[in-house]
Amino acid sequence: MLAVTVVTARILGPDGRGVLVAVISWMTLFASVASLSLGEVSQYWIQLNRKRNWLPPLLGSMLLCLAGLSLLAAAVAIALYWWSDGALMRNIPASFFAIGMLLIPFIIWEQYARYLLLGVGKITLYNIAQVLGGTVGIVAVVGFLAILKQGVSGALFAHMSGVAVFAVIALVSLLRVTSFRIEIDMAGIRRLLGDAMKLHLNTIGVLLMAHANILMLNHYSSTEEVGWYQFSMQLVMAMLIVPQAGAMILYSRVAENGPDRTWPEQKRLIGQIFAVMMVFSVAAYLLAPELVVLLGGAEFEPSVVVFRQLIPVLFGMSFALLMGPQWIGRGVFLLTSIVTVVTGIVNVCLNLFLIPAHGMMGAVWSMNLSFFLIVVIVQSVFAGWVERKSRAARPRRTMANGKNDGAARLTGR
Repeated sequence: MLAVTVVTARILGPDGRGVLVAVISWMTLFASVASLSLGEVSQYWIQLNRKRNWLPPLLGSMLLCLAGLSLLAAAVAIALYWWSDGALMRNIPASFFAIGMLLIPFIIWEQYARYLLLGVGKITLYNIAQVLGGTVGIVAVVGFLAILKQGVSGALFAHMSGVAVFAVIALVSLLRVTSFRIEIDMAGIRRLLGDAMKLHLNTIGVLLMAHANILMLNHYSSTEEVGWYQFSMQLVMAMLIVPQAGAMILYSRVAENGPDRTWPEQKRLIGQIFAVMMVFSVAAYLLAPELVVLLGGAEFEPSVVVFRQLIPVLFGMSFALLMGPQWIGRGVFLLTSIVTVVTGIVNVCLNLFLIPAHGMMGAVWSMNLSFFLIVVIVQSVFAGWVERKSRAARPRRTMANGKNDGAARLTGR
């Protein structure tokens, strides 16, 4: 992803990259809202049914939902563009918007496939699929932009080729696990949708925090500022590779052992990852002027200040990622949604006040207040609650193990 960011930044410049990320952000918004958070909900469902043959009916049901929800998202996107005559998606030509809509099913499937692969313990395969998709994306970017000179439309097709490779690998791998037999469980779909209604507001809240800044910058400011800001955010996201890897491991552990048994290991992992992120952050802050110019070129020099001031956001994002398996594993859907939506609304309100007056720096300050201050406080309170729940569960497990051991001695087993 970082390599694609570098190539597109150097070839398209701040203006062209600003249009590109605006299109991708809109499609991510439509796809994420349409996804109904079924991927996250499936993680909880997998945990409850891990002793059964859960994959064929769950995979078939989610593929059916994927088809219907993708069509619905595309219809809504077209209707909004037509209704506003493109004004709502300022700075995005209709041709780029039309190409971007082809991304919607791939974005939704990536969200579903991630949790299904983790549920069957295919962490390594998930990583391989990500790497292969990213590699194809890089080659496609070079081909479309550097060789064919296709500009923003070429960059969109290149991005699509990368996510398509991941989608195919993930789907074929899951079908092989089921011996290419899937089922559609309508009762299961209704249960998934019921839980999704509780959790999906969480996804909307995350979108309000993560993508509202870019979309509002695109509306109130220039495409150059969108490009500078999003380039800085991409550098921050690249540094999230360590907590993302840790979160994938934890999702798999929670699906296998449950949230209480996983918590002691999770606490140690969070401490270790935060120590690593602290070292990375200090190095990134010191090297920011050289790093930004090296990767993006001299045109992206304004991103240096933005990147430095976004570094605190890294810790809020890391903490949220690493605590995610506990929220999902415990089925705390409604509270998760309420907290995230409130935080997202605060972020949007701050953007409405700060971006028109201060441009991209207003978006930076909004992100720090939302992702660093509020998110860290909320996740810390939740971690304290999880600690108490986990400690209360340990004596029960110990007593149960003791009874089993006593029964084994009496029966001579």
